[in-house]
Amino acid sequence: MQELLLNNGIEKSTIVLLLMLPIVATMVGISRHIIGMRSLGIYLTLIITFIFFELGVTDGSIYSDTLTGFKYGFILMFIVFLSVIVSYQVIKDWTLHYYPKLSLIITISSLAVLSLILTAAIFSLNGILKINVFTLILIVGLAEKFMSIFTRKSLRASLFITFEGILLASLCYLLISWSSFIELITEYPYAIILLFPINYAVGRLRMLRLSEYFRFWSILTEEEPK
Repeated sequence: MQELLLNNGIEKSTIVLLLMLPIVATMVGISRHIIGMRSLGIYLTLIITFIFFELGVTDGSIYSDTLTGFKYGFILMFIVFLSVIVSYQVIKDWTLHYYPKLSLIITISSLAVLSLILTAAIFSLNGILKINVFTLILIVGLAEKFMSIFTRKSLRASLFITFEGILLASLCYLLISWSSFIELITEYPYAIILLFPINYAVGRLRMLRLSEYFRFWSILTEEEPK
C-alpha cells in the first residue's frame, strides 16, 4: 500500500499523519472512558497534537523533534490562551451577540500571535518564523474553543479542563513523534485495523473510570454497618 501511494506522488509525511489520526482519536477515547480525563474533545485534541507535530518537523522529514514541538507549541498556545482570557474578561458583559464577541476575541488573538511573530523576527527566533499559515490559522482557531469553555464554565473549571486537554494532547504527541513508533506504523500500516476491536471494547465498558475510583474511594471502601 505504501509503495503504491508513494509511486503516485503521495508524500510519506501525508501517509504518516493519516495513520496517526485514528491512533490519537483512540487514545482520546481511552483516556476519557478508562482513565476519566476531561479533554477538549477529539477534534481539538487532534488539532493541538498535530500543531505540536508540525512545529517540530524539519523540512522534508517525517519525524518531529519533540522538544522543538513542545517549545514553540506551548509558547503559541499560551499566547492565544492568555489573550482569550484577558479579552473575554473585558467584553463578557458587553451586550453583543455571541459571534461578534467571538470575532473580537479572534481578532485580539490574531494580533497577539502577530506581535509574537514580530518579536521573533526582531530576535531572530527562526523556529517560530517557519510556521506555515495553516498551522497559524489552527492555533488562532483555538480561541473559539477556549471561549466556548469560558462561557459555560467558571474560570477555575476552564483552567482545569484546558490543562487536562493539553496534557492529553502532549501525551499523544509524545507517542506519534516517537521515531520507532513512526517506523513501526509505516512498516505495518495494516496494524491500524486493531483499532476497531480496541474502540469496540472501550465502547462496551461498564465500569467506573480510574479517576472515579480515586474520587469515591472513601465511599467504595466504607464498611457497611453491622
